[in-house]
Amino acid sequence: MTIFAYLISVMLSSFLAAGPEVITPVPVKINASSKTVTLPSSAFYELDSPESGLPAVDMSYGISDLKQYIRENTVFHEKGQGRQEKAFLKIILSGMDKPLAKSRKLPRFAKEAAYILKISRDKITIRANTSAGAFYAIQDLIMMADICNTQQGGSSSGPVVLKCCRIFDYPRFAYRGLMFDTSRHFRSRDFIIKQIDLMALVKLNKLHLHLTDAEGWRLQIDKYPALTQKTAWRTEEDWAKWHSGKAEYSSADSSGAYGGFYTKDDIRSILNYARIRHIEVIPEIEMPGHSREVLHAFPELACVGRSDTSSRGGELCPGNENTYEFLENVLSEVAELFPSKYIHIGGDEARKTAWKTCPLCQERMKEEGMTDVDQLQSYLIGRIEKFLNSKGKVIIGWNEILKGGLAPNATVMSWQGTKGGLKAIAMGHDVIMTPEKYCYLDRYQDDPAHSPVAFNTYVPLDTVYSYDPADKAISKKDLHHLLGLQGNLWGEYISTDNHAEYMLYPRAFAIAEVGWSLPAGKNQDKFRKRVMLLSAFLKSKDYGYFDITREYGPPSD
Repeated sequence: MTIFAYLISVMLSSFLAAGPEVITPVPVKINASSKTVTLPSSAFYELDSPESGLPAVDMSYGISDLKQYIRENTVFHEKGQGRQEKAFLKIILSGMDKPLAKSRKLPRFAKEAAYILKISRDKITIRANTSAGAFYAIQDLIMMADICNTQQGGSSSGPVVLKCCRIFDYPRFAYRGLMFDTSRHFRSRDFIIKQIDLMALVKLNKLHLHLTDAEGWRLQIDKYPALTQKTAWRTEEDWAKWHSGKAEYSSADSSGAYGGFYTKDDIRSILNYARIRHIEVIPEIEMPGHSREVLHAFPELACVGRSDTSSRGGELCPGNENTYEFLENVLSEVAELFPSKYIHIGGDEARKTAWKTCPLCQERMKEEGMTDVDQLQSYLIGRIEKFLNSKGKVIIGWNEILKGGLAPNATVMSWQGTKGGLKAIAMGHDVIMTPEKYCYLDRYQDDPAHSPVAFNTYVPLDTVYSYDPADKAISKKDLHHLLGLQGNLWGEYISTDNHAEYMLYPRAFAIAEVGWSLPAGKNQDKFRKRVMLLSAFLKSKDYGYFDITREYGPPSD
C-alpha cells in the first residue's frame, strides 16, 4: 500500500459515519454532534408549503420539480393524505413573505437558496424559503449518503449512517457556473446530462454552452438547416491538425466525418433535466468573429473582398443589412428554445481586418459617424442587444465588447484578467468574473511533462481555490453588480469525454466552493481532503478526474 493509499484509508475510516464535514461547498454554519442516525432503506417525507409567498417559479413548477427529484433520486416517498406512517423527512417551505430569520438581511438570491438542515436520531427536517433552498439541502443529504456508500466500497445496499447535525447555509454569489465548449469537440446530450448531475451536487447553477465557432455549428436552426448540414461535421478530429491544415468541413455521411449537433428535442431534454436541478442553461451564439462556419454556409454574409478566413477571423460583415436579418432570425429561435434570462453573444477576438476596406462597412461607419472599427462592433452588439431585450433577454459578452462603447444593458464576462470586469462594474454593468489565470480549466493542472496536452499555462487546483472574485477595487455600493464566477472548459485539445472530465474535476469543485462559500469558511487543506473523498465517489460513478494524490506540482524550469 502506498503512503497516499494509506492516508486515504485512514481518512475514510474516520468518516465511516458521514457528516457535514464532507460537504462541498463548505456550508456557512455547522453544529455537529457525536450521535448518528441510520437512514431507513425506504421512508416517507412530507412537504409543508404556504398557500402564498413563494416565488412564481415555485408556484408554477418548482414544487412539482422538487417532488419529482426526491422521487427519482432519494429513498423517500411522498406521504399521502390520511396515511398514518410517520414521515422521516419533513420539508417546510416558509415562502418569501416570511423568510428564515437568519436570512432576512441577505440579498434576494441568497434568501431564495437559504436553508436549515437538521439531522436528529429520529427525523430529518429541512426549512427553506423556497424549493431551491430545499433542493440544496437535499444535495447535502445525497452527498453525505453517497460518501458513506463510497466508504463501504461503493455498495448502495449497505446502511447509510449520518452524523446528527444542524446546517445553516446560503450562497455567496448568484452566478456559479461552468462553460462547456461543444464547438471544438461535440459533447453528446448524455455527457451534458451526466455533468449536470455533478454540478447540482456541488450547487453550481449556471451551465454555459458554447454552441458555435469555426470548428462546428452545434444547434439545429429550422430557418437555416445549412448551418448544421454544412458545418456540424469536419474532416479531422484532431483540432490542431484541422486548424493548421485546410480546415475543411464535411457532410454527416462523408467518410471519416467528425462532429454532431443538438436537435431541438436534445436541447429540450437537457433544459428539462437542468431545470429540475436548479441549473440555468445559457446558450452562446458567437458574433461577429469566430464565425468562419457561418461564412462557409452563407458566404454572402462576409465582407466584400474579405482577406481573413482563419478560425479566429471569419468575421460577419456589420455593414451588410443581411447580417442582421440572419442573426435576428437565428436568435429568435434560440430565444424561443432557451428559457434562460441570458443569451451569450460572444464578441471576442474579432480581428476586424476586412472591415477596414469593406465598402459596406465603410459606408455604415460614415452613416453612423464612426471613426474606428471598434465602434462598428459596438454598433452590431448594440443592435443585437436591443433586439434580444425586446424578447425579454439580457446579453452576455466577453470583455472585448467594452471596446468602442458598451451596449446599455449588457452583462460582461471578464476573461482577460479582471480589468475589463472592474471597468464594467464601475460603469454600472453586471459582471461575471472568469479570469483565465484562475478559471480556465483547459490549462495544465499539473507539470506538463506528466500531463495530457493542454494550453500552455499552469492553473492547478490550489490556484483556482485561492481566487476571490470580490476584488478590493469594487466599492461596497457596486458589489451587487458582481454576479459571481464561471469556470471555462475550452475544447481545442480535449477530444474525449474522459479527458474533459479529467480537466473539469476536481477544479470545478473549487469553482463551486469559491462561488458558494463565504471566505471565512474556506480552508485549502480541508478542501483537499474533501476532494479526495469526492474523487473516490467520482471513481465509483465512472467519472474521469485528475487524481491529486499523484500530483507532481509546478512545472520545472
